[in-house]
Amino acid sequence: MNKNNFSVGIIGGRGIMGKFFESVFLRYGIKTFVWSRKSEESLESFCTTKNIDIIIVSVSIDVTEKIIAEIGTYISDDQCICDVTSVKIGPMDAMQKTGKPYFGMHPMFAPPLSGKMDGQNVIFCSGKNSAQQEAFIKNIFEKDNACILESTAQEHDEIMSIVQGLSHFFDITFVQTLRARGLDLEKIFASRSPAYALKLMLSGRTLYQDSELYGNIQIQNPQNIKTLETFFIEAQKLFTTIKNKDLTGFNKIFHAQTKFLGKYAKRSQDESDIIIDYLANRILSKQALESNNSNNSNNSNKLQNTLDNQKNNTIQNDFIGILGPKNTFSYLAAYKFFTPKKFTNIRLYPTISSIFSAYNKGEISEIFVPVENFLHGSVAESLDGICAGNLPIQAVYEMKISPALFVQKSAKKEDITEIFSHSQALAQCSNFIEIYYPNAIITPTSSTAEAMRFMQKTMHSAAIAPEEQLELSNVKILYKDCANTNENATRFAYITDLKTQEFNMSAIHKKLQEGALVFHLGKDAPGNLESVLHLFAQNKINLTKIESRPTGKGFGEYLFFITYEYQIAEKKDFLTELEKITSHYTLLGEYNIYQ
Repeated sequence: MNKNNFSVGIIGGRGIMGKFFESVFLRYGIKTFVWSRKSEESLESFCTTKNIDIIIVSVSIDVTEKIIAEIGTYISDDQCICDVTSVKIGPMDAMQKTGKPYFGMHPMFAPPLSGKMDGQNVIFCSGKNSAQQEAFIKNIFEKDNACILESTAQEHDEIMSIVQGLSHFFDITFVQTLRARGLDLEKIFASRSPAYALKLMLSGRTLYQDSELYGNIQIQNPQNIKTLETFFIEAQKLFTTIKNKDLTGFNKIFHAQTKFLGKYAKRSQDESDIIIDYLANRILSKQALESNNSNNSNNSNKLQNTLDNQKNNTIQNDFIGILGPKNTFSYLAAYKFFTPKKFTNIRLYPTISSIFSAYNKGEISEIFVPVENFLHGSVAESLDGICAGNLPIQAVYEMKISPALFVQKSAKKEDITEIFSHSQALAQCSNFIEIYYPNAIITPTSSTAEAMRFMQKTMHSAAIAPEEQLELSNVKILYKDCANTNENATRFAYITDLKTQEFNMSAIHKKLQEGALVFHLGKDAPGNLESVLHLFAQNKINLTKIESRPTGKGFGEYLFFITYEYQIAEKKDFLTELEKITSHYTLLGEYNIYQ
């Protein structure tokens, strides 16, 4: 078989994962069919009458091998079978026995809320006579930004006995222990530190899943028994050491495991700091919100007051979502832009998409996110969030970006062998690095704040971060103005339905006025976009930006985001014409740009 495009059939296509895969394939224009137990046609008819090239088996683990054996008797030698179960030895053997082309894959995630596979791992186990089909599926997943991993069936099941088997086993027995000890669950949760809160959350997350799915993950993987037997042996050693109050023995066991983890122990500490900071901020914000709600509950007119506050846009429980942790460029921009009182209401989030998610859930009522950088252009995640929700832009703040090279106070220039920073900051300072530290190890981090944390752990490292670092006293700047150009700046959008504006007017001033709108052209056709651009030109409206963003509904389906130097909100004739040549449009706001 030599084809550039394959059709796909999903058995179990009405399950959670089956529906997700269907949406992915349809988004990329793949001809896709689904079958479930509720389908009117037989499984044989589904497999043989629709010219399906790749049949994906997405059913419960305990019946996967049975379904594979059945369809193997129906399909032709050109049709390929693929399973998506959490175990691989059994299903791969079953597919091999059919004599048909086959391969296995394991998506290491539950269907994301975004509907996309961004950053998610998918493990592939190659079979026989299926190179083209496997490459085709991999290509689709890579387009959706999935991370592709390769494995044998044996290696896969051994690793999954740890990643899934042991970790799920621990989560379940952890909560079993809490229950068996009879301790007050409310007090346990109230007493938790952010780090312990993370452990509770992970255990709770496991126990919130489908028990049959997780039971089959435990029972069907033959490697789980070996792993759990080892776990009990090692747990007994540690238990005996603790029971005997043998501190020397405990230290020996503890340090042996630290040595085994090697660099991953330090990395775990550093990366979990980001999550713990985020959780700590969430806990504080929730406590403040609960405290305020408790005070309000004493007011007999609570409901009316709440309605009045919403009407007047003066709600006291307003929180601003920004990209954390502390001392990122976003954090410093918010510190400069808002009044000190307003700045106390910020909530830190680990990603831009999580900020928009929190807004949609009502956790926050205001957003402050980067939308454009002078050197690197638009921030796609922010534009997608704005366009998807037609969110109102109230103001834009332009902050000059002045990255500096930080080290520990006692470090010297010649000590530096490694430089940490966010990938964008590293790119912005590439000339400086090449001149002053051409032999240094360059390590990208998730944020400049994370880079500062890494730098403070060793005397021989440095971090590129904003010149202003709030609440840090144990560091110093070796070099200022490290960027390739002095003109670098980032624009941040302030997004909210609220009308109150608490900007720090003593620190910022108005630069110019701008407007923004988003529109959709409907069916793709020659001249559609040109007609919109012509309307702006005809009305002498200067466009400062136009960007297309995919809708996720298929090729050729785009939203267009436009900014302009004009006021059109009251220009009814213009808006009437715009409505005629677009399927729909939304004015996102006409606002001032400050700096």
